[in-house]
Amino acid sequence: MISYKFIQLTCPQLDNPDLFSDFNLNAQIINKLNNELVDNLVNLLANISNYNVDQVLIPGGIFDTDNVKKETIVKFTEIMSNLPKIKFYIAPMTSSLSNFKLVYDNQLLMSLGLKPWSDNVSIFNSTELNSVTLPNNIFIHGANFNYEHKTDLNFKANNGFNILMLPVPIGKYYGNSYLNDLKFKYNYDSESIKQLNYNYIALGTYLENPIINATGVNMISSANTYITSKFIDDLSNFCLVTVSGDNGSYTVEHKPIYDSWRKIIHLSTDVSSLSSQNLVHEIEALLNDAQANKEADLVLLRIYGHYDFNESDYLKPIKSFLNEYFYCEIINEARPDYLAQEYAENSLNLKYIEEIKRIKKDIDENFKNSLVNTDKELVPILKNFKRPLDSMAILDDALFYGLDALNNKKIRGCNVD
Repeated sequence: MISYKFIQLTCPQLDNPDLFSDFNLNAQIINKLNNELVDNLVNLLANISNYNVDQVLIPGGIFDTDNVKKETIVKFTEIMSNLPKIKFYIAPMTSSLSNFKLVYDNQLLMSLGLKPWSDNVSIFNSTELNSVTLPNNIFIHGANFNYEHKTDLNFKANNGFNILMLPVPIGKYYGNSYLNDLKFKYNYDSESIKQLNYNYIALGTYLENPIINATGVNMISSANTYITSKFIDDLSNFCLVTVSGDNGSYTVEHKPIYDSWRKIIHLSTDVSSLSSQNLVHEIEALLNDAQANKEADLVLLRIYGHYDFNESDYLKPIKSFLNEYFYCEIINEARPDYLAQEYAENSLNLKYIEEIKRIKKDIDENFKNSLVNTDKELVPILKNFKRPLDSMAILDDALFYGLDALNNKKIRGCNVD
């Protein structure tokens, strides 16, 4: 009977400015938030005795090697050396061997005047899969994953509980939604990985952080929904994992642990059929549901749909109370409802609308025709795009910018509030 607990710290990528790329933040705020994230994780590790664990698994890079500060490296090497009874296992993902050495090679760290990693830190430094055996037939498998080498994930069969630390994306990644520019980058197929018979796979993809186990895929962080609210600690998912069971039948439970008072809140609302004042009430209700803290939280508000084109400043009523928050950003995708209006048969407005519709239809048809000679494996993925989205977005902008001009309205970017 196995009863095993460990901490999983998922790809922290500390000092990475892109962790907050959803927001148009200035460098000072980004630095403040990154420092908070570092301090939160150090504090969680300092209190790790509260969770009665002996191991910490870190799939993915601890640092953003391009931006990491020396003081961040110092904080983490010191906190780990101060916890000699805890064993840390790191399976990094780097773009190259040189990037790996920047933060994980002890000789290089010492040459920079920094302390080396302590003896209780075990870093998978080979691009080939290696295994560590723990008591009670528990096996941890990992490697140094990088884009210069694809690691073979097959492992020698055993009768224990097998954990794979996999800090790379699952499924296919393509660099561009246009058909002719689709490029296979670097991936492992989720179905083939499940067939390898690992009992638990700790993924290091820090955006959605799925964890794959014997019962399927569980999400620690919610994907984009009507309201999402998460602590900034979610960016690295400090998580307590508990395993129990025997003879190939195991239960895996995971519990996120937070040390932050600051949340990142995504709100999304359709303004269609709402007056300006009703929109205020709608957003207030969303913020209450998300338990928003005015002094601490970052709020990203997406507004979409169509509003009465006679409104002079649709967003004005909500700007004042949103300014009370630590940081709030509005993504304004709402458009004046020109298409609900009636136009004379030969009017310039109607001719303009029909021409834009014709161009969009042509693009759709050309895209569908291009699927005929496409690799069969790509067709189901491409059909999800339905059309070249970038082109359609440009045409949507052209439609409403043009109608703004024809109706003598002030012309401005759709994301400018």
